[in-house]
Amino acid sequence: MTNSTNNNNSKGCLLTSEIIRLMNNDKLNKRIIIAPYLHEEQIGRDSVDIRLSGDLYVPSKIKASYLNPLEPEKFTKKSEKIRKHLKLDFGESFTIHPGEFIIAESFEYICLPNNVTANLQGRSSWGRLGLVVHATAGIVHPSFHGILTFELSNLGPIPIKLYPLMRIAQLVFYYGTGEGYEELKKSQFDSSIISKIPDPNYDFDYKVLAEIRKYRKEQLRKDK
Repeated sequence: MTNSTNNNNSKGCLLTSEIIRLMNNDKLNKRIIIAPYLHEEQIGRDSVDIRLSGDLYVPSKIKASYLNPLEPEKFTKKSEKIRKHLKLDFGESFTIHPGEFIIAESFEYICLPNNVTANLQGRSSWGRLGLVVHATAGIVHPSFHGILTFELSNLGPIPIKLYPLMRIAQLVFYYGTGEGYEELKKSQFDSSIISKIPDPNYDFDYKVLAEIRKYRKEQLRKDK
């Protein structure tokens, strides 16, 4: 028998009453967990505001011509070198200048049930000043556990000061339909308590592309 509540809500995003109901669900595996939860004003009509932590990762220039995911070891070493970790105390600030890009983290740890997905979005109050919260990583998958990573860019004309605990983003929730196939491999970023560097070994397509590249090089050698 179809759950009428889930069926109705699958047509759109979850509103305040349903978000609160799921945050207070007696069944842990059906509960939306956002911790630590600070204030009721974090919950809007159809979203929950997410705050900035004090952990920032600022890109630094290194002498490297490119990042190649088909060379996993070099890719990882270069990726580690190009980001500098900054830890801000409460009350301290970091200035993101026009054109700059940094990686940041959510102050909250997020857990989603296996039938709920979420979209990470910027808050309009910041978007109108040119602050973009994510470049591509906007989907939070069902059963996700971990902190959220912000891909912050300042597209505006003036520098913006960032402070820990600022409400910088929001999550919009949706019910999923069908089965999530729990046996499938989870994201490499699940259960993260820090912002991770992507691991090329995790993605099967890079392995396939590496084989194609190897085969092509062999063919070119034979043709000489």
